Amino acid sequence: MKNVAERLIAVAGQSPEMEAWISRQLYAGQKPSQILAELDGADAMLDRACHFISRDLRIDIALTTSLVFAWVFVTVWCLPS
Repeated sequence: MKNVAERLIAVAGQSPEMEAWISRQLYAGQKPSQILAELDGADAMLDRACHFISRDLRIDIALTTSLVFAWVFVTVWCLPS
């Protein structure tokens, strides 16, 4: 298992925005373990939301809603000015 520093470096390497956010947290005095705990908490919340959606939301309703939204968007976009 990687140590805290290696894990934080790996997360920071995912995107420039993530690196900037981690840098700001470090400059603010937050410990690397606290930053990782915060990130793990956000991942856990996202996992719970995805599980809720996949369990309770029927895919046919989601697909129909998406298609209707796309149809309205294209229809409004194609209207003459």
